[in-house]
Amino acid sequence: MVVYDTSTVQFDLLESLCFSNISELRFETKTFMKSLKNVKELKISGCEELTCSFQNEDRLLQHLISVGRLYIEDNSGLVEKLGKEAEQLVQLQILDCKLECLELSKCGSLLKVPEGLHNLTSLQKLCINQCSSLVSFPDVGLPPCLKVIEIRKCDSLLHFAKYQIPPSLRRIEIQECENLKSLIEKEEVVVDDSCSYCLEYLQIWKCPSLLFLLCKSQLPMALKELKIWDCRQLELITERFLDDTYQLEELGIMHCPNLKSLPEGLCHLTNLQTFYIVDCQSLVSLPRMSVWPRETSIESCEKLEVAHLLRDMMHSNNIEILSIEYCEGLTTTSFPPNLTILDIRKIKNCKVLMESQGFHRLTSLRILWIYGEDDPGLVSFPPAESSKEKEMLLPRSLVELAILNFPNLKKLNKGFQFLTSLKWLRIHNCPKLTTIPKEGLPLSLTQLYIHECPLLEERCKGRYQPKIAYIPCVQIR
Repeated sequence: MVVYDTSTVQFDLLESLCFSNISELRFETKTFMKSLKNVKELKISGCEELTCSFQNEDRLLQHLISVGRLYIEDNSGLVEKLGKEAEQLVQLQILDCKLECLELSKCGSLLKVPEGLHNLTSLQKLCINQCSSLVSFPDVGLPPCLKVIEIRKCDSLLHFAKYQIPPSLRRIEIQECENLKSLIEKEEVVVDDSCSYCLEYLQIWKCPSLLFLLCKSQLPMALKELKIWDCRQLELITERFLDDTYQLEELGIMHCPNLKSLPEGLCHLTNLQTFYIVDCQSLVSLPRMSVWPRETSIESCEKLEVAHLLRDMMHSNNIEILSIEYCEGLTTTSFPPNLTILDIRKIKNCKVLMESQGFHRLTSLRILWIYGEDDPGLVSFPPAESSKEKEMLLPRSLVELAILNFPNLKKLNKGFQFLTSLKWLRIHNCPKLTTIPKEGLPLSLTQLYIHECPLLEERCKGRYQPKIAYIPCVQIR
């Protein structure tokens, strides 16, 4: 038993209170308990047999009238009490708190989310973490204001819900649930009831057994953001998007090597602003897009015909941010005309790419990152300087430029002098690079980063030091 003599101590300013590994508490004065009225965060950890030894009419939790966040860790017994009838909830006095966030963590014997939670009428966020026995989640009967559910490392969970996604939810995040197979266990007959849901954000990370989100049902129409990362067995998201009433603004799928296709009707997502597909090595095609999202990224999808996709993109004025991998036949005329940010990876022939007509035709381009991969031909950058036209291979609009991973690059050409707006320059992993233009780098530069370029680093600390002394921020390593 722990006994506190609180006759002279009060905690009127206390906002966070934690009980850890205590079986029984006794406070000597009611005045002390009343001084806890400003506590906003309460954590009970490892107190499996916790009882509060004071008069029934003056319980401790009754005075915690400002608690908005309650953490219960390693206390399966206390969680089970939360699942009882309303009378026992009142006995715990939790209903007297304005509880907005509840986190249940490391409650190993917890088999299901307590049904009694519907009595917590102010609860907006529920987090369940490392509850290894959790197998089910209620479809209905949740608190009316509950908007956010986060589930992490609950390895017995096979499905998020049995029949339907709780309609009041706005955000669902599920992470590292080893055996999760789908969102819904038993989908009803195909009926478009997706309009009845409020769900706006759905994120699923590192669930290696996930096979699909939904087969028969439709994703909620209100959904704005869908992210699926590192789900190695994922085969299907949903069958199709039906029409253009979807609100989806961001769709991102990363590290899902078993995914072979995306839902039909992708072209209906007219609100889509951000679209990225990364490391989906089995993906062989994308549905035809009538309007491409403003920000598009397609990387490490070896079976996709990137050149074909670019032929569709080049007629789109919507795309402003593009990240893509180099492919045979790629030229600067392949890129959409209104790009402001361009990231090209695994370039095998930068000289051919840039001399096709030059990036200078992309007059809105502000940021350019180019990554080489086994490109033996690029010895100078920009790759030619025999005429003024060839010197203008880069647009004057560039503000940020990164040159990375070119093993045979030896010098930077005087074409840099035309980059009068350039403020940020990064050169990385170019081990043979020794020379910058004799005219120097653009006077507009404010930041210069040189990493893993040992020969150039040595010269920048010696003979080139006067040429770069005007740059406010220089980092060499």
